[in-house]
Amino acid sequence: MSRENTVLLADHVPVNVGETRRHTKLEAIIRVGRCYYLGPLPIKMTGFRDEQEGSLSTTKMVTDFIEPARIERGEMSGWVQLPTDKEIAITFMMGLSYVDALPENPDDLARQLSSSLG
Repeated sequence: MSRENTVLLADHVPVNVGETRRHTKLEAIIRVGRCYYLGPLPIKMTGFRDEQEGSLSTTKMVTDFIEPARIERGEMSGWVQLPTDKEIAITFMMGLSYVDALPENPDDLARQLSSSLG
């Protein structure tokens, strides 16, 4: 599931076209998508577990280090992509979200693109 948004960055940008100076509009097309992955994420907790109630009182929860980009590339064993979040047959306890953004520096963008293409 993804959608596109067009954002106006500037309305009158001076641009040289040959010997002529023109003004143009500068827009960015932003594609927003959402992917769902299911996989193991070990969690270390400090606290008390109530065996009778089945509850846990904790003061601290720490997860293992997670690299979403490696999960997306299929490099993390045990993680699978789901078509939608509606098809999860289990109740999940924790969800994580992150945002990918392109770097502002053109050289950094070129390095990122070349490393992702192999």
